[in-house]
Amino acid sequence: MEAYERTVRDRLIGFLLFQPCLVLAALAAGILGGMGAGSRPPVDFDSERVVEVTGWVSGAAEQGPEYSFFPLTPLQVTQAGRTVHYPGDIAVYLNREEGEPAEMESPLVPGDRIRLRCYLNDPTFFAVPGVADMRDVYWTRGFLHVARLKSVRQIEMLGRQPGTTLLRGVFSYRRQFIEYSRGSLSARSERLARSAFLGERRVLDGEDRRLIRRLGIIHLFVVSGFHVSLVALAFHFFFGAWGWAGRLLTMGGLWGYIVMTGASLPTLRAGLMTTAVYVILSFGFKAGFLNVLGAATLALLVCRPASLGDAGFQFSVVSLLTIGLFVAPRRRRLQSFFAGIGEAWSERVVVVRSREAALRRRTRFWCEEKLAFLPRRLAVWVLPRLAKTGLWLGGLWLVGIAVWTVTLPLALQYSNLWVWGQAWVNLLLVPLFSGFVMLSMLLFVLFSTPLAPLPAALVDGFGRLLWNLMEALQPVGSAAYWPQPGSLFVAGYLIATLLAGVLLRRLQKGVLLLPLLLGLLILPPSGAGGKLVITMLDVGQGESIHLRYPGGSHGLVDSGGFRASGDPYFVGERIVGRYLWEERVGRLDYALLSHPHTDHTQGWRFLRRVFPTARLFVHDSDDYPDWPSVELEAGEVIDVEGVLHRILHPHRADSETGLWKTNDASLVMRLEYGCFSMLLAGDIEIEAELSLVRGLEPVSVLKAAHHGGRKSNSRLILERLRPAAAIISAGRRNPFGHPSEETLERLRETGARVFVTSRDGSLRVETDGGRCRISGYSIKEKRFVELMDFAL
Repeated sequence: MEAYERTVRDRLIGFLLFQPCLVLAALAAGILGGMGAGSRPPVDFDSERVVEVTGWVSGAAEQGPEYSFFPLTPLQVTQAGRTVHYPGDIAVYLNREEGEPAEMESPLVPGDRIRLRCYLNDPTFFAVPGVADMRDVYWTRGFLHVARLKSVRQIEMLGRQPGTTLLRGVFSYRRQFIEYSRGSLSARSERLARSAFLGERRVLDGEDRRLIRRLGIIHLFVVSGFHVSLVALAFHFFFGAWGWAGRLLTMGGLWGYIVMTGASLPTLRAGLMTTAVYVILSFGFKAGFLNVLGAATLALLVCRPASLGDAGFQFSVVSLLTIGLFVAPRRRRLQSFFAGIGEAWSERVVVVRSREAALRRRTRFWCEEKLAFLPRRLAVWVLPRLAKTGLWLGGLWLVGIAVWTVTLPLALQYSNLWVWGQAWVNLLLVPLFSGFVMLSMLLFVLFSTPLAPLPAALVDGFGRLLWNLMEALQPVGSAAYWPQPGSLFVAGYLIATLLAGVLLRRLQKGVLLLPLLLGLLILPPSGAGGKLVITMLDVGQGESIHLRYPGGSHGLVDSGGFRASGDPYFVGERIVGRYLWEERVGRLDYALLSHPHTDHTQGWRFLRRVFPTARLFVHDSDDYPDWPSVELEAGEVIDVEGVLHRILHPHRADSETGLWKTNDASLVMRLEYGCFSMLLAGDIEIEAELSLVRGLEPVSVLKAAHHGGRKSNSRLILERLRPAAAIISAGRRNPFGHPSEETLERLRETGARVFVTSRDGSLRVETDGGRCRISGYSIKEKRFVELMDFAL
């Protein structure tokens, strides 16, 4: 035992001594993480007033389904004649005008100098537990604010930015390539070329995105760490045999590719890291791989500390660490195995006494014994080529398995998606995508020449093949949604796994840590400690309310929803779903959809697939033909763990006669628990309120109707309810003006304190039946902060 401890201690000390840059990078990451390195710097300007921005387009414009996007580097920002210090870039979204074709490209190219008069808004964010702050996410990519332009007429052209002539030339050529591809390739092959080769993910539609996510190959469509490494490997595969000339061609091709794809901040980081690693390996210092990785990581963290919070940066560093610790030490045995295959029936015999040499000899003798039926000349020609291909595929398989295992908690933290067959799918698709990227590069070089038709036909055919193969692989790459592991657990898992790579000799022992992850992610039973907890989620301009009952059951009233980047699953998967996972909700006792408007129901399309739900309550099942449901009407009472749910509206007779329009037909429900009461008013407006007012009694808390709109929450109904507090779900800067000033004034006149998700974040009402506490979620402090407490 003492000898074993000494061996482990010596191995650890030796690793630390010979990898000083890696150790320093780890210490820097820990210090920067503790200091909150990803936080955005403050900017001193009024977001409610127009600013004037003079700047230059610093990257390629990307075409989305309803807009084009381009990065703008400010040269001067002024507001009311005052110059504003602005230490970042601006993400500009230019809406497509009515009647403009979907394939219309932005008229701007990198190097254009422009002037804008616009509002600078925060990136759309949601103050919900378990959901990342998109303001910090944008900042890790270099963007501080978002400018949304309604028309190209808001852009004033000022000429060219000095020193960008070469950049303009590259991107003008890139635009011509896109126009050629649009006319020469099929629609799906063109989208594949623009996304997998140029990194324009915005050209993919919702179905395409879901397909690649469920296969676990999103990294093949992101020009970041994995993609840059893939391109470097592809160039090295073709030119590496040419010595130093081939290495220079590899680096030239890599950086040409980085510039051509827009040279975004994540891509530049990946390019610098890949270059450092490639150069050191080219000198033959394979033992210094991890040290060079540490030096590159340390340099990036010193130059831009916010990189620490970027998902692409984290995946790149952890993946390269995995390759250095787990894959590289075992590649020698893989090489020995395939070398033995390639040497069958050759005159060369290895007599070195080592485990690798013994494996090489055994493999050779096995091949000569089992393949004796093959003609000698055929075997000698085929086996070396087969061995070379096998070594390449075997290396990819080893990398895929190791990287998938180690980065699994990171993947769950950012996407909740566990792709069971990801390693196998990558084994097949990574080589094919390498070939597709190289064919696309060939077409990029030749499209303006008479030789273009041949590579265009190859790219088109290869693109169709890839799409068909990806669709066929869906069952193999089946995915499951899992709760997000906590940040401390992710850090602990990564540290433990990487330490296993340092201290243990066998990869299998490191993989044994995987069941630990599974065990810790099992959802524990959640209870409310005798309290009823009602949480109105900050879902933007929509509505979703989670109820946690005293005994631990869970209910959901409405599921939120709005169209975000063409993804109808956005709110359900990335906001409501992540909140439920954060709260360790495994199943729902019921879900209730108050009425069929998209902002209340769209999230259910995703949630129903992931969270088992005992019952779905609606006011009219004809509105939900695809979802088995139970109809509710006025007069019904439901008891869930001592909490009474009284349905007050609408009456079935009124619904059958079509008396109410959709908003006024919303289910209205009164909750009662001890002395506490709360009215959930859906989206009813004045007519439905007048029909209800006589049967209403005072409530402790009011969920204001229709997001606080001016045609709802009339003075008559408020005087009848007399709530101590009112909560409202409304989106920041929503186009409807919710909540209206008239409604807010009426609520204040009745003595109610008003809380709005757009200002206070997600709102939580907690009660034991005797007292009521209302709190708002602080996205900065990552917790609910008390806003009001009163006796009932």
